[in-house]
Amino acid sequence: MDKYSLNKKWFVPREENIEQEGFSTFLVLKKVLIHIKDHFQQLPGGKIDLNTITMKINQPYAIIVKDLEDLAIFFEERIDEDSGANIMFFDVKDFKDVPNGASAVTTEWLGLHAGFLVETFNGEVEHKDDCLELCGYSHYPGDWSEKSRTKWSEYHDGYILYDESCYVESCGEYFQEDNQPDGVHWSDWNDNFVDSNDDDVGYGITNSNGSTGWFYSDERVYCEDNDTDYVNGEMANNNGVYYRGGYWTTYIGNNAEYQSQERVFKFNRNTVFGIGFEIEKEDCDAVEIEWSDLHSKTSWAKESDSSLCDDTGYELVSPAFDLFDDKLDKDIEQNKDLQVLINAEFSTSCGGHLTFSSSEYTANELIEGVAGFIPLMYAMYNGRLCNTYCEPKQKWVYHRGSGRDAVNIRGNRSIREADGKVFGAVEFRLFSAVRSVKNLLWRRDFMKIVANNVNKSEKEVLRMLCNPNSLLFKHLIKVYDTDKIVNKIELFVKFSKEYNFRKLQMPDLQSLRDKLKQSNNNNDSTNELGA
Repeated sequence: MDKYSLNKKWFVPREENIEQEGFSTFLVLKKVLIHIKDHFQQLPGGKIDLNTITMKINQPYAIIVKDLEDLAIFFEERIDEDSGANIMFFDVKDFKDVPNGASAVTTEWLGLHAGFLVETFNGEVEHKDDCLELCGYSHYPGDWSEKSRTKWSEYHDGYILYDESCYVESCGEYFQEDNQPDGVHWSDWNDNFVDSNDDDVGYGITNSNGSTGWFYSDERVYCEDNDTDYVNGEMANNNGVYYRGGYWTTYIGNNAEYQSQERVFKFNRNTVFGIGFEIEKEDCDAVEIEWSDLHSKTSWAKESDSSLCDDTGYELVSPAFDLFDDKLDKDIEQNKDLQVLINAEFSTSCGGHLTFSSSEYTANELIEGVAGFIPLMYAMYNGRLCNTYCEPKQKWVYHRGSGRDAVNIRGNRSIREADGKVFGAVEFRLFSAVRSVKNLLWRRDFMKIVANNVNKSEKEVLRMLCNPNSLLFKHLIKVYDTDKIVNKIELFVKFSKEYNFRKLQMPDLQSLRDKLKQSNNNNDSTNELGA
């Protein structure tokens, strides 16, 4: 029995040309029929019905029939509808089971002999149109394979088996596993091969420990200072390289990157209220103070801020302090750099955000608790009310926490340093630039008064403002003269109605002014301390 099975049916289009060089169609057909007669046997039960040979005649059919009558039986002649040529159907003489209306079919042997079937590298027989020839770099050079099992390789300019291929992630190409091209390298970062000739492929730092290797990354950065590639900006930062002035550099610079420094909590298990500051400055001398040493010694972060001048600006972010202990005072007393940074010059671009927190209230409860003082803050810093970064809103809006309002919800957070107690936090963004250390401590003490009067109504706060013996009035008189306080009281009543929907009775301002002046002869009319 021939190794090519008769059990496979190959349906061959009529236009297939089985002529070989030097042989006519007739001679090829005769040779095939002789081979079939000599090598194939009909299987029992009539299970084989592929003995029909179809050919397009190119000589008188009578001659063909006569010459082949000892080999095959001519059983049908048709006219091809497309070409108009005669089509003749034969059957090997010993095989009598040709089905009626059979398509043009052939055996494997005929297909291989004619060239429209091929034997693949693994011994299978497939139609040539479904196969590709493997290139010289393959394990089976020159052999055929089914298309579905191959990959085109630009590196080898030919087809290789998928099972013997390696993928190059940076360009999406393949190469034969035993023939790795020049410039192709294994990348632990990508867990795949990369090509050094491709964009975004580099050799450099791939982790925080400074390990090197090949990598493919569209976040790749290059530092000219040390002629080194980094897989991304984060890895560059972790290895002492920073983006400054439009390029990556090993120069540490005066400021850390924005929000890159750890935020520290100097709370304790007894902390109930906390406070923290963001102090923006623009000062050509103070900006020279180096940020890294400052943070390691004090936990205060000195960072860049896009809203400030690149050359002179910085944002000084304090740790979160217990509002009622003296750690803030001691930090400043014990570090001259902090004093210089806080006392530095500032511009109208500078602000002084303040974060107020409590373990007794959620963030939303805290907003409601301090609502009576919010119109006063509007009045104290009314010059900031037109700033889009701290635009005042009606109180209910603040509960949504947009992040760009005068009062901004910061959420609720468990603080490890306070034995895991959860603190609700609110950021006040409408405070103007911190003028000095004294000004900073004045604001801290103002928030002590607020903390001691949480849940006081607007009406109760107004009563404190009009009482020269109240702690609130005595604190305000340190920074405002009496006329200014009366002006703030008038704004307080206006803003209470406008933003908190609290309609208060406006006091007789002239009478109030006279009363307050008589009660206090030490007004600071120069306002050098500032609110």
